[in-house]
Amino acid sequence: MTSLASRVLAGGVSLLLVGWLAGCAPAPVAITVTGKVLDDVVSIQVPALGMPVVNPDAGFAPQGTGAASGSPVRTVTAGFGLGSFVRVAAVQVEVGDLVQPGDPLISLDRAALKAQVVAAKADAQLAAAQVDVLDSAIGDTFEKEADLEDAEESIRAAIVTLTRNRTQLLAKRAQARSQLAILPGKLAGVEAQRRTLSTQLATVKTQLAQASAALAQLPPTAPPESRAELEQAVAQLTAASAQLSAGVAKLTAASAQLRAGLAALRAALPQLEKALVQIAAGLTKARSGLASVLRGQVKLGQARTTLRGLKAVSRIAARAAKLGISIARHQEGLATLTAPVGGLVVRVPSAGELLAPGAPAVLVRPPEQRIASWLSGPQLARTCLGDAVAVSRDGLPGPIAATVTRIGQQAEFPPTSFATDEVHLTRAVAIEVRPVNPASSLPIGVPLDLTISPCRPAGTS
Repeated sequence: MTSLASRVLAGGVSLLLVGWLAGCAPAPVAITVTGKVLDDVVSIQVPALGMPVVNPDAGFAPQGTGAASGSPVRTVTAGFGLGSFVRVAAVQVEVGDLVQPGDPLISLDRAALKAQVVAAKADAQLAAAQVDVLDSAIGDTFEKEADLEDAEESIRAAIVTLTRNRTQLLAKRAQARSQLAILPGKLAGVEAQRRTLSTQLATVKTQLAQASAALAQLPPTAPPESRAELEQAVAQLTAASAQLSAGVAKLTAASAQLRAGLAALRAALPQLEKALVQIAAGLTKARSGLASVLRGQVKLGQARTTLRGLKAVSRIAARAAKLGISIARHQEGLATLTAPVGGLVVRVPSAGELLAPGAPAVLVRPPEQRIASWLSGPQLARTCLGDAVAVSRDGLPGPIAATVTRIGQQAEFPPTSFATDEVHLTRAVAIEVRPVNPASSLPIGVPLDLTISPCRPAGTS
């Protein structure tokens, strides 16, 4: 759409007005050069997901540990590692499909991520169960006021529980920090796309205003085809403006969601820090109470007070453990890759394929193709933006209509693969040509014959 607007504004309007004011002129000799379609693709990368790390010692306590030996029981902690390979579970698109922004592309294996959610829920349930365990311990102190051994065992169990909860909270804090390191990059990418679309939207609106002004200023005696072409350009630019506005709105919504996720993580971190401080204080209090029981210098009432303090700390740990569920669910939501832009799918992985974090999973090519070529000095002097171009090659049913949409600002070395009829051509200016029909499909990387209808005859400047 942008190429069509550029053709109408930069070439069509000026040529129509000049032709109407100055009359007919001799047809200039066509310029024939070669060109190639540029391979413009957008890469959708695999996100870095936190995957559970298998503990080979799970369920096995080392010999000589436990309550009977007087040593703390070895606990099984959940570890999470970033950078694990992920498997493609399902592919929602095929090569050649046209997708819109937000369309689902592929789904990654959620088995480990779902297990991570289940583990987080289990951790939260275990932390909540510790409150009931401490309640039971407090009740036992009323029945066995003289039994300091039971109080000692309960306090040791509480210390082990709080130590385990502290380890789990440290792991969750590290996971939340890693997410905070990842989400800003995604937010920056979405913002960059939004700025790009906003810039394109501003350009289309400017072109729409110019085309509307040109239509308004067209004299009543102008040829009907001139007015029809300008009216068609205004309609197409209006549609392009609406489409770009919708894209900007979608990217704005995605940016808001990412910002909300960042805000949630930033709010969760202080809560985790507070819980860790309180658990550390609870551990200090529990160890102090245990020393008092072992020395026999404290009464059962003091042990009961200690257990009540541990119960309050366990309640805090239970509330903090729920944050792990939110983090695990967010990780599971990242397992579905969606299209950031609309276009043609040119590469998708196969179901069951293993992908590394950061690897390009899906490639989407925008529907509008660009053709690159180069012009010598004399050719450049006869070429204008908006010049009509006929694109042809062997195998095509016929020439494809295109226009010159960009002319470079300086001469450069053309590539060695660029074919020209000027043997000593060492400097050339790059140009871009776009098909008039955005749905035109040309082979990428294959030489194409471009026949340019120049705006000026040979020998003029």
